[in-house]
Amino acid sequence: MIISRLSNAALVAILLISAPSAFTQVLEEVVVTAQIREQSLQDVPISVSAIAGEDIGDRSIDNLTALSASIPNFTVAESQIDTSISIRGVRSGSNKGFEQSVPMNFDGISYPRSQLARTPLV
Repeated sequence: MIISRLSNAALVAILLISAPSAFTQVLEEVVVTAQIREQSLQDVPISVSAIAGEDIGDRSIDNLTALSASIPNFTVAESQIDTSISIRGVRSGSNKGFEQSVPMNFDGISYPRSQLARTPLV
């Protein structure tokens, strides 16, 4: 009798623990195309910082300088004639004759020079 009560109590406890909560949040699927093919964010073997579109609007992020305040290890420094971009310690060089070390690609369009980083993200 005691064993059946214990087994019933254990069964009820297991059912309560495994029952889905009404407050369960569902994560959105994030698709990354960094390796020229579509992959889930969980399958990409690189460091990725994802910001939701609502957060971009709420934080009034309209250019890369404003975006760099929300992403760790990403900095954008603007001077009168130059824009320097740094991602995880890799920085674009100061020689304008060479391609920059940090490539930029927005919606499939390559931005080969750092001055183009000043364009709005609209």
